[in-house]
Amino acid sequence: MIKQAIILAGGKGTRLKNILNGKPKPLVEINNKPLLKYQIDLLIKYKIKSIIILANYKIEQIEDFVNHEYSNQNIKVLDDGISPLGTGGCLIKYNKIFEKKYIVLYGDTYLDIDFSKMIEFHLQKKSDLTLFTHPNSHPFDSDIVIESENKVLEIKPYPHKKDFFYKNLVNAALYIVNKNIFADKFIINKNITDFAKDLIPQIINNNKKVFSYNSKEYIKDCGTENRILSVINDLKNNIPFKSRKISLKKIIFIDRDGTLIKSVDQLNKIEQVEIFDNSFEAIKILNKKGFVVALVTNQPVIARGELSIEGLKNIHDFIEWELGKNGAYLDQIKFCPHHPHKGFDGEIVELKINCECRKPKTQLIQEVIKEFNGDLKNSWIIGDTTVDIKTGKNSGLRSILVKTGFAGKDRKYNVEPDFIFNDILESVNYIINDNN
Repeated sequence: MIKQAIILAGGKGTRLKNILNGKPKPLVEINNKPLLKYQIDLLIKYKIKSIIILANYKIEQIEDFVNHEYSNQNIKVLDDGISPLGTGGCLIKYNKIFEKKYIVLYGDTYLDIDFSKMIEFHLQKKSDLTLFTHPNSHPFDSDIVIESENKVLEIKPYPHKKDFFYKNLVNAALYIVNKNIFADKFIINKNITDFAKDLIPQIINNNKKVFSYNSKEYIKDCGTENRILSVINDLKNNIPFKSRKISLKKIIFIDRDGTLIKSVDQLNKIEQVEIFDNSFEAIKILNKKGFVVALVTNQPVIARGELSIEGLKNIHDFIEWELGKNGAYLDQIKFCPHHPHKGFDGEIVELKINCECRKPKTQLIQEVIKEFNGDLKNSWIIGDTTVDIKTGKNSGLRSILVKTGFAGKDRKYNVEPDFIFNDILESVNYIINDNN
């Protein structure tokens, strides 16, 4: 088991100087409580027995705080030197005194994480380095993680090129580290070495096992006044608690074509994607209120051979990136690649089956409910077809039909939605008001 955590707390907090009142950044207060105290209390809750704080700026204030608040705990404050070494350089400097496996967190993040689950993932994967990852509302200025089946292949660091887009999966700056990853020689910058930008690529290139732990749990950077205000607002709305693994979550299932984006017959190119203007605001509202947002879509173009799985991934990556540019994100995307009718030129025979994942069957819904510990009775599906409404009926979801796309005129099923609204934004506003 992993029993040690390293808190990287060397920042000066220049962007927070108006509210720090002469304190170092880790002691910035959120609801009259130092950020560092939130972090240490959480680590102690999950039985992390040894905590090392690496600092330099106004280190004596951090030492005084620890001595006053945690005199009976095994917490050390170490000076990483007069010249800042960066988040990577200070880890390498002290790595020899660390335990074999340890957690790394940054001193400017507020988090509410079940460390036992992340540790379990790290050990099961036999990982050398595990990154906590999640979608966020600003992927365009974040480090993007490229992974396959949780294995990290590459980090795309910020800044990104203007035409760049990718799946919204962000490195949240929380890690579990095996000490031995630093046994290899690293190229260290003369002054500051960043863990994510400088070291992780080298760790991957050294054939170490690096994995992505993707979680809905709450973690936010507190590096600016606006971000601290955002955390305070989230605490007021109980968002960190709602995001916990054990919390029942209200899930909004959203159809893609005709609901989130304009309907195009057999859409198979990124150039055909046009997101409804109201979709950005609708998804953003759900994000801020702590709902899980899951896109569920039938994509028979795969079975018909008109689009590859990789091509569909690119389309969905583009949609995620465009949402992110407007401050919104999806928590999950699920699609069915099958189609039951055979006999078409170019079709993929093995995908021409009567499956359990094609809406209105419920496999995709069930998978998301299980993944996020969904509160089925208080979850919804929003769509433009009777297929979506029938999916809701079959799954036990409340349903909304929107007047965009087919507006229910597909007439495949004789079903009535619980509600009908003009578009996705009207639908979301009703759901939000219904939950107040």
